[in-house]
Order: sequence, then structure tokens, then C-alpha cells
Amino acid sequence: MKKLFNSCSFFPQNTPKKTSIKTYAKLITAYRDSTFNDNVKQYSDSLKNNPSDKKTVMKLASSYANLYYYDKAIEILSGYLNNVPEDSAHDVRFRYCQYTAYNYEWDKSLAQLNKLLEYDPGNPDYLLLRGQISAWTFSNMMRAKSVFSV
Repeated sequence: MKKLFNSCSFFPQNTPKKTSIKTYAKLITAYRDSTFNDNVKQYSDSLKNNPSDKKTVMKLASSYANLYYYDKAIEILSGYLNNVPEDSAHDVRFRYCQYTAYNYEWDKSLAQLNKLLEYDPGNPDYLLLRGQISAWTFSNMMRAKSVFSV
């Protein structure tokens, strides 16, 4: 861990030799969080200029999710999805499904996921998430089993 830490150019090279793993972890976490917070600011500013930019929407939502702010990520994706046809932006819709599932909003996730499965019933990512949600919620375990047994 210390070699990895010392090889990172964004940390000071003059850290004491007896620095604990907890200290390294805190420094790394602080750096990660500050990076994602910078990304949130940058993408938020960019989105103000062009709210229909899908690439920026995805990056902003991802930055929020990396900070475990799933509510904000869901809000960003939902706002975008409200302004596009239902049969488009499947990648945005899938990301919405993932984040709502991670945020324990199973019904919202399943509603959108079922729509995605109507458009692409054999998509392995959609099927895997559907199976995961079934396993996480202990509902329809036969469906989950059929997804996981290939």
C-alpha cells in the first residue's frame, strides 16, 4: 500500500515513514472525493449551458453516484429522461435502473428495467440487473435462478 501511495504523484512524497494504513486511506478517500466534487461542479456548470447533453448528464450522474449521492444522480437522470422519447436513451435509462436499485428503490428500478427488457429482451446487462434485484429482494427467486444459471 505504501509503495502504491508513494508512486501517486498527487500526494506529497515527504510523508512520515510510520504513516498508518488508516491515514493513507483517509488521504486517498479525500483526494477521490475532491476529484468527484470538482467533476460535479464542472459538469453542473456545463449542463446549465446545455441541459440536453446526454454525455454530460451521464458524467454528472456518475460523479454523484461515485460519491454515493444516488438521490442526486437519479434526479439528474430522471430530468433528462423526462425530456426524451421512451424508446430512446436506453443507456441513460439503464443507468437510472442501476442507481435506483442501489438506492433501494426497487419498484422504480424494475418499472424502467421491464421497459428496457421489452426493447431488448436478451440484453445480458438488463437480465443480470433484473436477476440481482430479484435476489436482493428475495422476490421471484425462480426468475433470478434462471438468469444466473446459463
